[in-house]
Amino acid sequence: MITTQLSKIGEVSSRYGISSRTLRYYEEIGLIASIREPSSAKRLYSQEMLRRLELILLLKQLSFSVKDITAVLLASELSTAVGVFCNKLGEVQREISNMLVLRELLERYVELLQAQGVAKGNAIGLLLEQSKKINLDVAAMFREGELNIETEESGRMEHQLVKLGDHQVRFIELKPMKVAYYQTTAGNQPEDEAWNVLYAWVKEKGLDQVTATRYFGFNQPGAQNEHGYEMWATVSEDTEPSGEVRIKQVSGALYAVSSLYGLDIPEAWNRLNEWVQSSKYQPGPGQWLEEHFLFNGDMFVNEAFQLDLYYPVAIQAKG
Repeated sequence: MITTQLSKIGEVSSRYGISSRTLRYYEEIGLIASIREPSSAKRLYSQEMLRRLELILLLKQLSFSVKDITAVLLASELSTAVGVFCNKLGEVQREISNMLVLRELLERYVELLQAQGVAKGNAIGLLLEQSKKINLDVAAMFREGELNIETEESGRMEHQLVKLGDHQVRFIELKPMKVAYYQTTAGNQPEDEAWNVLYAWVKEKGLDQVTATRYFGFNQPGAQNEHGYEMWATVSEDTEPSGEVRIKQVSGALYAVSSLYGLDIPEAWNRLNEWVQSSKYQPGPGQWLEEHFLFNGDMFVNEAFQLDLYYPVAIQAKG
């Protein structure tokens, strides 16, 4: 006999505002489980499963992916769930930082147009003429810490943002992504060669106009151990390779990330490596990466370029 503690799938769907199809999907991937009614094989859910569903919906409201939700629900230790929340916190912090820079840039452009009078001249020419100076000014503000998140809750970020000299280390989980890539050992500066070939391809495909495109690079020695470099540009699932540029899927990983602005790159890597080695975190699997940020299509503008160093780590604390 069916007890009143079990709820039919239609009732659950109506109560929580989700489709029956979504409930079946959650069951298929192991997030929840149902009991089948003997007479009709209809799905029934216990109070325990409803509480579990409420947690799933809460995590979805916090923008967690299904993979993250699964990790939280199936975690055998609380530290795993804490790690997932810390990763999400790092992603949000990064998005906020990017929005602060974008807001400052937009304010500068609005001020420029208002000061000059849009109707009095060529607005497009004016923007292009002043864009490099504005971008460099904003990059300098970010470097010097003038673009900060003002909040009384900043102390809560201490476990997520750690000081590294004059910089901060934050934790970011890169999701699996599809990338276009080019690798070379040509010349004394394979970094420039890799960038020039890949970015020419990006512009040919119109991906330089896609704001979501991200650029990564890393040292990649050749067959004879020559100094080489590989550049990536993120692409959509339907992007096809052409010419010298190939396409591949790369796996995600958790990273300790530090930003640098015009500093010596090997020195910055050594500093980050020393921090990880002396921290409570373990070096983890994954490719060491450098994320490049562009100003007017240039990878480097004078000495005021931004480069984020990605050091793979494991969330487990050392013995």
